[in-house]
Amino acid sequence: MLAVAFVLFSFNLFQVGAPACLPNPRSLSQRRNVTHDGESYPIGLGVNDWDAAYVTSGVVHILIEELLGYNVIETGPGPGTLNAFYALMGCARPLNLSDAGCGSGVTYNHINVEQWSEDHAKEAPLDLGSMGYDGAISAYFPRSVLAESHFQDGNVLEHYRGWNASWSRNEKYFDTLDSINRSQMHPCNDTRFMSSQPNEDYLRVTGDSEGLRALANGDLISHCPDGYFWLPPACRANPVRCIPYLTGALGWWGVDDMMQKATAFDMPIAIGVARNWAEMPLHVKSTFYWWVPDATFLDLDPVGITFPPYDFNAYMRGDKRTAAASSAITKLVSQDLSTLAPNVEEFIRGLRFNMNDVMDMMRDKKATGDSHTDVACRLVGWSCRLPDKTKCFPGFGLYDTDRMQFASSRNDSTFLECRACESGRFSSRLDDEQGLTYECRPCEPGTSQPSGAALSCDPCQLGEYQNSSGSQSCLRCDIGFYQDRR
Repeated sequence: MLAVAFVLFSFNLFQVGAPACLPNPRSLSQRRNVTHDGESYPIGLGVNDWDAAYVTSGVVHILIEELLGYNVIETGPGPGTLNAFYALMGCARPLNLSDAGCGSGVTYNHINVEQWSEDHAKEAPLDLGSMGYDGAISAYFPRSVLAESHFQDGNVLEHYRGWNASWSRNEKYFDTLDSINRSQMHPCNDTRFMSSQPNEDYLRVTGDSEGLRALANGDLISHCPDGYFWLPPACRANPVRCIPYLTGALGWWGVDDMMQKATAFDMPIAIGVARNWAEMPLHVKSTFYWWVPDATFLDLDPVGITFPPYDFNAYMRGDKRTAAASSAITKLVSQDLSTLAPNVEEFIRGLRFNMNDVMDMMRDKKATGDSHTDVACRLVGWSCRLPDKTKCFPGFGLYDTDRMQFASSRNDSTFLECRACESGRFSSRLDDEQGLTYECRPCEPGTSQPSGAALSCDPCQLGEYQNSSGSQSCLRCDIGFYQDRR
């Protein structure tokens, strides 16, 4: 089976007899598979290999099984965006980007959430929109520093103006450059500091030539006096005042941006590239490159520095003094999910997460060591936060997915959902003890409705009749008969 190629391991956490997370969940006997060409199989939920993806996938897993009543199998974890794309397209080897084995086979992976797909929009399967939050990148620092600076100086370090060296002495809250073991740092000449184009942009935007050096071939490189840290004008003459800023990925994470910001806003922030970016800020009191949602530095409860709002046109010119662009984080599904389980696709389309909830789930997971599904279970237990799947809107009505027919009561809502009224029916208001919803009632004799999602039925025209209910059209009167009422 093609699914086996992507199921590096299947998360085996929803076992028979395991306690449910939702009140009144669909029982195991009520859950069903999807079916294609006579083959029955569970909905495949591809999980990405990062913290926010684990916890949000756990929530989706629970809701599809306990709320919508489908069996779910988690597959993965997948290391990146393109791997998820290939899995959702039914490729046999989605982890092999050079030979993914794509063809016309059945897709056993149907859903992937927390997807940073901005750089691969053209290759994406069906995009069902935002997760409810965007990814944000900035410079961060430990919250303990914020509390200390507020108490001692009343300084506002959450805002870039609070870092201006002309009127602040923020270096007293951080470790000095001299205290950092250089063996834990990449030399500048092994990093993006040596790339000419970002340095040319830096010179054009800031006019600061002292922080650069020109090579014999005309290329510009960043000048690091000690070979490891680039110093901005705010502390270049007095490195004791410099506050370390640590990034990773050989400087491809935020070096260009921070050089321009530090100079433009007179921030005494010295930039260096850590060999182990994920560990070093935990032991060195510093500013650092980070993004949310992510669990790497949750123990520091980091605070982001707010810069002027992102300016797309400026960034296109190489001017990076404004905040970095936010990243759309989306939900992807396979092209066939709308056929296999249309209510699941609509549910995923409407599902939204709150950034704080995602961060809290990651904190919970880190603090307790529990599985991502246990953490997700604690979140979705707040049933009041879940949408009422029987609250229909005009044009829609209650539908029983077990009996495969429209319903007119919510007395047993186990298999109820909302669907657009079909031809021959109209959407009618229904008030009950649970509040307002709508039902799809059949058109009465003497009326018809050829369209779906209609709010009323149309009377038959003169010379036409209809004796049956639920009709899509009226009939012409036979010869010798007439109908003169509308």
